[in-house]
Amino acid sequence: MLIPALKVIIVVVIAWAVIEIVREVDWAQVGDSLSTLTLLQAGILTVLLLLRQFLNAVPLALFAAGLSVWRSTVSDLSANLVATVAPPPGDVVLRVAMFRSWKVALDTALAALSLNTLIYYILRFAAPVVGFLALLVAVRYDENYAVVALVSAAIAVLMALLIVLIVRSESSARWLGITCAKLVRRVRPKVADPQRWSDTMAKFRADVEQQMRREWAKALVALLAMVVVEAIMLFASMRFLGVDPDQLNGVEIVAAFLITYPLTALPFGGIGILDAALYGILTHVGTEVDGNAVIAALVVFRVFTLAVPLILGLITLLSWRRANPDFSFRQGLRGTGDSVTEQDDRTTDSASDEGGSAPGPET
Repeated sequence: MLIPALKVIIVVVIAWAVIEIVREVDWAQVGDSLSTLTLLQAGILTVLLLLRQFLNAVPLALFAAGLSVWRSTVSDLSANLVATVAPPPGDVVLRVAMFRSWKVALDTALAALSLNTLIYYILRFAAPVVGFLALLVAVRYDENYAVVALVSAAIAVLMALLIVLIVRSESSARWLGITCAKLVRRVRPKVADPQRWSDTMAKFRADVEQQMRREWAKALVALLAMVVVEAIMLFASMRFLGVDPDQLNGVEIVAAFLITYPLTALPFGGIGILDAALYGILTHVGTEVDGNAVIAALVVFRVFTLAVPLILGLITLLSWRRANPDFSFRQGLRGTGDSVTEQDDRTTDSASDEGGSAPGPET
């Protein structure tokens, strides 16, 4: 009873905050600002998005032997589309069908997908620390942002320790599986079988250990670059829509984005919630900021990071179906046993992103 009630309270508070912001917006002026976006500027944002999607696909290609970056990109975009319009584990089923059509080992590919998601979440929760430090150096100290950075850092460190335990040895991986099962068992006793979780964790380690040890640095660099490109897209949107340096400098824009980055883990990239948080920070740290121009910039940013990837996902999905007419969602289920269900349990947020401000590694 307590958890559902808490969820309701959180939703009500967030809805109230969003409504308060929306009421203050001059939508006619926002529309005027949007009309100033040129084709050249839209083209620049499109190129940045394509670069973002390429970088997003690199880690999965590194961890899944036999999967190219191009096919990883196709998988990401298509799965993001399916996750948006269909319930889970539809996106995972599609990925399985794609992996089968490309003759990529399923166990390795699904384990790589989980590992990719874990690393992305570490980066996602480490981002506010960098954002807070940037504001501390360039603007001023704010205890609210300090608390966000501290909590996010704790989560990132915890997740990093989980990966270390998994890769360190089979015994530590099994111990982690049993411990997690015992914790989950307190809430869902019928789901968490310690022995099964132990075996699953040991198998997961066997599937990803070598690739993890060899490729983790490259994967982390790719994901870091991806976040940087996203920040540049927000910065460019602000400048294109009339938020000049006298109102908000580059450090303030990027720092605000990094501080709110964990909110991209919410469904549909935290649409509404992330935007309200960004708006609040940007209008707080800036100087006489034009709130309507900020709203217009956020609209453009969201169109290119949420809507455009769906269009690209439709194109990649149709292209894959045309090239592989004998493969379908049924092939994603056939011969995998419980793999899809277990994978969906390990990547509970794999449908967002990335969801994220654009489809992220968890898609």
